Amino acid sequence: RCNIWQGRFPMRNTLDDGFAGTAPVDAFEPNGFGLYNLSGNVWEWVSDWYEADYYKHAPDRNPQGPDKKGVIRSIRGGSWHSPVTDITTSARGRGG
Repeated sequence: RCNIWQGRFPMRNTLDDGFAGTAPVDAFEPNGFGLYNLSGNVWEWVSDWYEADYYKHAPDRNPQGPDKKGVIRSIRGGSWHSPVTDITTSARGRGG
């Protein structure tokens, strides 16, 4: 379980998880490794610089992001205000 938009996105959130926005970190059970909120709740800033087509030519194992410094960092995991298709640890976007 995690904090996600429930209902018809973005028109109606049914609040089935009990939260209209973000939730406290320990609001849901941790995963098998004892980690909380790896997806959902809030997007996570990561150290990778954002480059739209990076994964077209990235290494298969442990991609580190573009070599050159950019101005925008990547974000991962989706948030409570994301469509269900973005609620995954592999979801990647561009930060602000």
